[in-house]
Amino acid sequence: MISNHSLVQGAFSQRVAEAYEPAHAADLKREDFVDGVGFRVVPNPGGTIDLDIAARLPGQDNEARITNPFTYTNRSLMGNMQSLNNPQGRGTVTPEHDHPVEERHVRHFLRIVQANRSGSWRLVRGG
Repeated sequence: MISNHSLVQGAFSQRVAEAYEPAHAADLKREDFVDGVGFRVVPNPGGTIDLDIAARLPGQDNEARITNPFTYTNRSLMGNMQSLNNPQGRGTVTPEHDHPVEERHVRHFLRIVQANRSGSWRLVRGG
């Protein structure tokens, strides 16, 4: 059981995933939801440890608790969503560059869309 080994999100669990995924790449599984059938386990060669573990667990109740150690938010120039939702969480100060995604962060992607799809594409702040 994951909790027996004190696995939490972080560097060690990430290393476990990095070792597990290539070692079991050919046998990895995931669950797809099929209308009228429900969740169905399907092959997922080259998938991720969290999807594989979730597919092998009976039911859906414990999936998040068990797979969470193997999912993580990688810090970027913009920080991560957890720090934005709770900027003073755990007694830390949010670095000055942690802020929500802004239009300037996706301008490059807009240029790709404009170059490859006809129409009038522009950036709009969602809300």
